[in-house]
Amino acid sequence: MSENLVLYAVDFSPFVEAVELALFEAKGKYTKHIIPLGDKKPAWYAEKVNPSGKVPAITYGGQAVSPDQPSPESFKLAESTVILEFIADLYPDSTLYPKDVKLRASARFFVYKIVDTVLPAFIGPMFKKEPTDRIIKAFEEMQALMDPDHSKLIVGDEFTIADAAFIPVAWRIDVFLKNDVGSYPVGDGLKVYKAFAEGPQFARFRAYLATVKARPSFQKFMPTELLKVDPGTRLVPKPPGDFARMTETPENLVLYAADFSPFVEAVELALIEVKQEYTKHVIPMGVKKPIWYIEKVNPAGKVPAITYGGPSVSPDQPSPEAYKLAESTVILEFIADLHPESTLLPTDPKLRASVRFFIYRFGEVIRSALHGPIVKQEPAEVLLDGFEKIQALMQPGNDDFVVGTDFTIADAILIPFVWRLDVWLKNDIGSYPLGDGIKAHKVFAEDPKFAHLRAYFAKAKTRPPFQQIVIKEDGLVKDSLKFNSLRAANVVQL
Repeated sequence: MSENLVLYAVDFSPFVEAVELALFEAKGKYTKHIIPLGDKKPAWYAEKVNPSGKVPAITYGGQAVSPDQPSPESFKLAESTVILEFIADLYPDSTLYPKDVKLRASARFFVYKIVDTVLPAFIGPMFKKEPTDRIIKAFEEMQALMDPDHSKLIVGDEFTIADAAFIPVAWRIDVFLKNDVGSYPVGDGLKVYKAFAEGPQFARFRAYLATVKARPSFQKFMPTELLKVDPGTRLVPKPPGDFARMTETPENLVLYAADFSPFVEAVELALIEVKQEYTKHVIPMGVKKPIWYIEKVNPAGKVPAITYGGPSVSPDQPSPEAYKLAESTVILEFIADLHPESTLLPTDPKLRASVRFFIYRFGEVIRSALHGPIVKQEPAEVLLDGFEKIQALMQPGNDDFVVGTDFTIADAILIPFVWRLDVWLKNDIGSYPLGDGIKAHKVFAEDPKFAHLRAYFAKAKTRPPFQQIVIKEDGLVKDSLKFNSLRAANVVQL
């Protein structure tokens, strides 16, 4: 795949600026294409790039074509923080991701706190008539997360995704307060700015802002027009343009699902563990799949997918304001981010990395381990070989959880598949020769080499989320019998 990267943008967007800062620092090549917002927004953008119609978004790879005719072969991605991590992955030799695992975790956490703490603290006083005290508290909290050395950036000496995400918002707050621009009472901005400019508690922030202003990336991408705002300007209560997506919305979560999907079950296990309320809406697959689901929720047409936030509406009429997300592993991390107090992602950086590595390797192994025996007439032993590899990734000496001492997203993704392994082999379901599944199940059920996985699964089945979510065995058997028809025609049916 050729590395054509197109950035779809609007002027004066801090989220677009964050992406451009990262691309510049990584020496990434890209084409920038401005998208008019409002009534002038082209229909092709939502249809072919980002169904939500928001910016920034990117296309990557595919044929070299005009940005207003994006290639169907190109990879599409939206949401600035996701794009930042994608750029860091594209350019591993850059400094966007620190090589040190703790610094990398710190950078990711700082980006999370920007969305969770800084943006609401900015939007409230600027656009919603909230007091400026919120800005002070937010920046005290953020400054405490920064490297204490005044000569450094957010996490050490190098420019990371944390700097890219923080600079556009921090600079706007500095400019707006200095010019008393916002929806708060006249004069309150100047008082807060005085604390920023002179107060000893913000010395670290001042040193940071001075450091980044000297960088070529800042000088290239921070719009000087912001410096020309009229002092005392009162901003409208409703955030205009790109800020609207960061306002606080009701936490309506809709899970779009299909029956008998292990990926849907993984998401539901996580949702129940964190006690997240949600609405489940079943999507018919195949020819009965509704067009609105592809157009308004997930262009790929697959499940699971979720919508989050926006007004409370019927699931079959999803709001354009709701955030859309697909792919079970991505959704699992999103749920973990929604509930940082939960155990879904460990707070320890090494355990967190272990969870992510397990999920990555699980995806690699399980795809071939399941697909071959179930639909491609490969031996049932391939299933056992795959799960033996998975078992080797689990922590030795602890059969309660995959990683650490608590339920994580690694457990959520593993449990539905171990259950299928047990049910399919026990009921001889697959495209392998008749009877081979039962033989393989005897190995799984009795061989000492699977003792760890058996003990793990036995405990998993006793947890309330499993009992609440995982469908009855006879239902799975009935749905899976279709795989038996894929057995070779010359197999002798005993």
